Amino acid sequence: MRLLLASGSQTNFITEHAVQMLGLKKHRISSSVSGIVQSKSKVNYRVSCIIQSRLNSYDCSLNCLVLPTITLELPIMEVDTSSWEIPSSILLADPWFHSPNRIDMLLGAEIFMNLLCIGQLKPAENANISEYHFWLGCIWPGFAQANRELHASGNMHCQYQFSPDTKLCEKSYTKTTRQND
Repeated sequence: MRLLLASGSQTNFITEHAVQMLGLKKHRISSSVSGIVQSKSKVNYRVSCIIQSRLNSYDCSLNCLVLPTITLELPIMEVDTSSWEIPSSILLADPWFHSPNRIDMLLGAEIFMNLLCIGQLKPAENANISEYHFWLGCIWPGFAQANRELHASGNMHCQYQFSPDTKLCEKSYTKTTRQND
């Protein structure tokens, strides 16, 4: 399942497809949600579910509103990451982030900050992406902008300048986090 983190959302959402795939019990409600350009969608069901990291023992119970779809496949086009220097110690929340795929859940503000683990690691001045560590794994938000710059320049290098506190956090993270194969 692919999750979209949206700290500005006031609720969590899950697609009807994901509900059926996971065999979740739907509870009837009568509500609506509004979004971009004040568009409104009627919501008839909510579910309770547990999300669990594929990388560690983190799990969390959530209530989600059920929608037919959340958004288009993201990213909207394949992102060429062949020249990206992603350190092997980085455990990505979604190793296939560069390939378009269906969004199954949107996690909003209710859970967003609880998912933040170590925090933001600032890149070197010449890099265009900041790395964030969440309990679900590492993410690089806004890579679509970096991808546009990548196409323009032909390359991208992420070199990090870690503070002493960040080094300590990273050391703890890499010591205590393992990926199941």
